[in-house]
Amino acid sequence: MKICYFSKKKELMHKIIILLLISFLAIKCRQSAVPLNRPDINRIRTDIERITNTEKSRNHKNIDILNETAAYIHSELSKYCDTVFYQSFVVDNKEYKNVIGSVGSQHKERIIIGAHYDVAGEQEGADDNASGVAGLLESARILSNEKLGYRIDFVA
Repeated sequence: MKICYFSKKKELMHKIIILLLISFLAIKCRQSAVPLNRPDINRIRTDIERITNTEKSRNHKNIDILNETAAYIHSELSKYCDTVFYQSFVVDNKEYKNVIGSVGSQHKERIIIGAHYDVAGEQEGADDNASGVAGLLESARILSNEKLGYRIDFVA
């Protein structure tokens, strides 16, 4: 009878240890993921690097680079927004575009958050333009999970 008792006790201890290990792993995994309502510094860094690491400057002379950047912003906003579209405009016979993504499109009142992805001159524009767009994209990610009662347009 004692053998059976110790055997069951040992089996129970093994189950408890396994449950504790699973619980510990679940807590650690949950802690390593960035909550949806908190900024993700790695995502922001990735966005800044992606926007600034171009062959040429993102200025009015390099429309192809501007279009590549606009496509990246469109792709990222598409992950979080209800609708995403380009707003094209022409200056000196050259077509440029804004990228607009919206969350809460069903609401009449709106809030507009904007950042520009082009630069003046021959520079990366990381401390202004790219960081602003990275903040805009991160705001879209965070605010897309909130019920705010407003339409929010993210314009780049």
